[in-house]
Amino acid sequence: MPGQLETIRTKLFYGLSRYTKSFPDFSISQKFEMASPRRGDELLREIEASVAREQEYMLYIHLPFCHLECTFCNTAPRKTNGRQQRDYLESLLREIDINGEAGLFEGRKLRCIFFGGGTPTIYSNAALERILDKVRSYATFCDDHNITCEAHPEGLVKNNRLAELGELGIHRISVGSQSFDPRVLHYIDRKSHQAQVAEVVERAKAAGVSINVDMMLGLPGQTLANVREDLDILSDMAPDSIEYMRHEIVNPLAVAIFKRDPDLMVSDDDLFQMVLETAEWMEARGYQHNGCFEEERFFPFRYHWLHETPFIGLGSRSRSYTKSMCYDTHEDLGIYSQLVSKGIPPVARVMRINQTEQMYRSLFLRLQLKRGVDVGEFSARFGETPSEAFPELLNHLSDCGCIEIDDSSIRLTRYGNYFVEDVCCSIIDDAVAKAGYPANYKRLPHSAGARSLRVLAG
Repeated sequence: MPGQLETIRTKLFYGLSRYTKSFPDFSISQKFEMASPRRGDELLREIEASVAREQEYMLYIHLPFCHLECTFCNTAPRKTNGRQQRDYLESLLREIDINGEAGLFEGRKLRCIFFGGGTPTIYSNAALERILDKVRSYATFCDDHNITCEAHPEGLVKNNRLAELGELGIHRISVGSQSFDPRVLHYIDRKSHQAQVAEVVERAKAAGVSINVDMMLGLPGQTLANVREDLDILSDMAPDSIEYMRHEIVNPLAVAIFKRDPDLMVSDDDLFQMVLETAEWMEARGYQHNGCFEEERFFPFRYHWLHETPFIGLGSRSRSYTKSMCYDTHEDLGIYSQLVSKGIPPVARVMRINQTEQMYRSLFLRLQLKRGVDVGEFSARFGETPSEAFPELLNHLSDCGCIEIDDSSIRLTRYGNYFVEDVCCSIIDDAVAKAGYPANYKRLPHSAGARSLRVLAG
């Protein structure tokens, strides 16, 4: 193994037992403050002011229902229920009205929409069309906008569903496969299989819809041999894009599996090798991902997110980011629906992002682009260069062989982009240690919100 990789393994890589998935965005969970419904109008004005100078924005729309809960899932999905789903849809449409009437969609263009879940395609095409029509009644779209919808493979091989989604204006479908190994799929309770995913990929290509396949590493019982076989299968499928993620163990169902049989947990050494080999495979085939994005076509929503384009989350348990705010909606469907029925924004908690945090967040996000952090742009925005703002952090990441620094930019190295999640965890750890937070603050899993819902429900 090259010395640079060994340095990353020993100095940076946290391994499955200590790993928490922090890479989607910069946040300090303990800094969130509870939002008061009585100050809903004031909060809407604050949100509108935070995007006042933005030329573009995005929407994340959360549809939380699933036929069943896979053990790897970190989103606390709701089991399908016809009446709840209908009620939720009406509440979601009303929430769009609340945001639209507050002027959040005015004066800027809509760049991307992402339907996430849950399984958004639990809803009919007619229901999805109602949501899009409601958004269109307020929003002005960019000419080259993108709409992505997550889906379960099983729901896309029936009738002509996939082609019809394309006709609705959905440009990209993202299906969750996670693994093709039957034994691993059994442990994670995933009701899909290789042939099904392959059929979806072919149907998407025929319909002219971009197709992404989500895969995971570190699943119960997964081996290096499994992962290598998965890569061979993906080579034959050749989807338009692939996203590999590490398993974040926050779901009690997964915790229970590992407690019953600890041998099913992937070792740190094997996880390191899985990450390395999948990243090498992706690189060799031209697939872009976090750490090396230079074209939006692989994942438009994420690409513009990394450029700090603000996005508004709609629906229960959705998160929004502007440059100066991060806020979450209520997880409880009853509270969520009750608030929107009264015309109150269903915001549960808010993190206001100060300048130091904005600097950390800009570094955190833009390092995940191939061009990295533009030193001149950073300095013009914040009044100091990244090296002046974060000397110890950048020296550490440079010593680990993760970044390259010159007068114009800071970029991930080849191996740095392979282990971009660990780089991002290091950035949050540095912020927690040095940005003046109380001593009890620490980096928590990205899905702490889902975990809190389970505690309340349990």
